[in-house]
Amino acid sequence: MLADYLNYLFDVQHYKPQAIAGVKSCLSQAFLLAGVLDVTQNPQLSALLKNFSLTCPVERFQHPKWNLNLVLALLMRPPYEPICDISMKNLTLKTCFLLALATAARSSELHAISYNLLSHSPDWSQVWLQPHIHFLAKNQTSREPGQSRQFLVRSLVDFAGPDLPERKLCPVRALRLYLAKTDLRRRKQKQKSLFISLRPTRGKEISKSCIAMWLRMIIKEAHSSCTDSDMKFARASVHEVRAIGSSLAYSHSLALSDILSNCTWKSESCFTTFYLRDVSRQFPTHTAFQPCVAAGKVVK
Repeated sequence: MLADYLNYLFDVQHYKPQAIAGVKSCLSQAFLLAGVLDVTQNPQLSALLKNFSLTCPVERFQHPKWNLNLVLALLMRPPYEPICDISMKNLTLKTCFLLALATAARSSELHAISYNLLSHSPDWSQVWLQPHIHFLAKNQTSREPGQSRQFLVRSLVDFAGPDLPERKLCPVRALRLYLAKTDLRRRKQKQKSLFISLRPTRGKEISKSCIAMWLRMIIKEAHSSCTDSDMKFARASVHEVRAIGSSLAYSHSLALSDILSNCTWKSESCFTTFYLRDVSRQFPTHTAFQPCVAAGKVVK
């Protein structure tokens, strides 16, 4: 019966072998508690999972699920520029996406960024973002003093002058304006998180799903007018921001150790197996493109 269910997940629902292995692991606990079956020692199920892996091997260099170039181009034109004249909604969406790319942080980490713990260099060339002190990331099992995570966001001011068009993709530029425009409301409503609701009268903290929704809105809008040949990039996966950002930084010579540190991964295999993307088609090394900040590195 369990084998039939796993076959259904693979053949009909098109689950990946890794996901099916996770389902089997979860069900094994239930079976053990019920005293029905120890599926972890079942050779038939092990052989079935091995067959899934052989039929659908892990792609070491997956293509991105959407096109970052389209998103960056969108953020450089109306209604996201000129940045001083755009709506609060568009400023929020632009700031959220550029910070997500610049930090390669999870949606939950962006949601937990504390306004009170934000710090910056005197000239705003670097900004440090830090989650609330009680925040626990998905791959953290304990919290010890001094282990609070911190994300470095670099400015493009040294790579693209303050008046150049390339500066439109600077995350610090967008962040500074966002902080200025939300300052009065933030103090009035005593908001502690960096990102606040788009509704002026809402004093409650936003949810983690709200951050994901904002990122998805940007990705979908950027792909709304693309041709049929581009539609294979149009799957608006929010977590893909983390994958594309880290892969882009890696493809532009950021050391693997720095990638692991910036993205808080504990092993190389986590990055190479689940997050490494082939960004060469979107950002060929011989082709000039707009500088941006990805996973803590200025990519130009």
